[in-house]
Amino acid sequence: MHIVPAKELTSDEITNETIVSTVDNIRQLYFIKGEWPKNNITYYVIGGGIKTAIIQDNVAATNGIVHYIERVLGVPYQSLWEILRNETRLQRSYEMLRNLQLRYALDPWQVLTPEQNFTFFVPTNEAWDTKVAPSLRARMNDGNHWLALQYVFKRHVIQGQALMYTDLRERTYVMMNDEKVVIRRRGRCEFLVKDS
Repeated sequence: MHIVPAKELTSDEITNETIVSTVDNIRQLYFIKGEWPKNNITYYVIGGGIKTAIIQDNVAATNGIVHYIERVLGVPYQSLWEILRNETRLQRSYEMLRNLQLRYALDPWQVLTPEQNFTFFVPTNEAWDTKVAPSLRARMNDGNHWLALQYVFKRHVIQGQALMYTDLRERTYVMMNDEKVVIRRRGRCEFLVKDS
């Protein structure tokens, strides 16, 4: 997963659309060129469900280019709860889940069985802002409608399976609230999730 064959990929070639196949020709690496604050460029690589920063780029070798990264790709290091807490695009969902007191379900200190795994389709801040009416969003957060909020989140969870992007197939899945949801591939990195 860490080797890109027959290509010397330097940071000058990395854009937010850069996708390359790995040496096993099964997996792909996705790249992000982040610029924040202005003129402070950080490159990220995503592989095996793990996003990591490139901390030293373009180290020349006689037979290629080496980039040092701060994490091992494909080896999870955060629980679902930690990902929600640390990802700025998921803060609305994080706050709602925190109000539901679901931390111990999403942040177990150990996973004993496969049934304790989840696949969680987490709504982004943008999804909450553009797809849910402000009055409904306010009601879900007022503390009196926690059952409705819990129902909404259970509709986004497949329990007992940790499915990576590459594992998802176009089929019907049974969600945590026993509803059936159809997942269809819409593009290279995009899925359409809808009621069956």
